[in-house]
Parts: sequence; structure tokens; C-alpha cells
Amino acid sequence: MTKLPLEAIRDFSNRVFTAVGVSEADASVITEAMIHADLRGHGSHGTTRIPIYAQRLKAGAVKARPEIRIERPAPAFLRVDGDNGPG
Repeated sequence: MTKLPLEAIRDFSNRVFTAVGVSEADASVITEAMIHADLRGHGSHGTTRIPIYAQRLKAGAVKARPEIRIERPAPAFLRVDGDNGPG
């Protein structure tokens, strides 16, 4: 198994996601979530998903720049419409 420096993985992932239209801020959030999954032993939700997520974004199956809406239908509830964005 080849080991790569964390910073190289982070840079690569961010570049892939921005290349398919994700904002730099959102690419960073996606990347950090995947790295977190890897470091916690949940590789099935980690950086191995980069190609799959990038393909879905490129194909338009997932929106690279969703318009996320948050509503409060009742005092104790929030409803989040992620507009088919990543995550």
C-alpha cells in the first residue's frame, strides 16, 4: 500500500472538485469530510469516493453549486433543502 502525505491528498481532492465546478470553500468541506472518514477508519466514505463524486458532479447528477434553503416550519424543527448538492 502506498502512503501519501495528507497535504497531497487534500490538494488533489480540492483540485478535482473545483475542476468539476464546486466552489473552493465547498470543495474544502467535501475533502475534509472524506479525510475525516478515512482517519476514523471509514474508508467506504473517504477519499476512495473522489472519482465517484466527481463523475456524478460532472454528469449533473449532483449540483456543484446548489441553492440550499433552510426553513423553520415549527419552533423545534428545521427543514433543510440541499437542492441535490454534494453531501
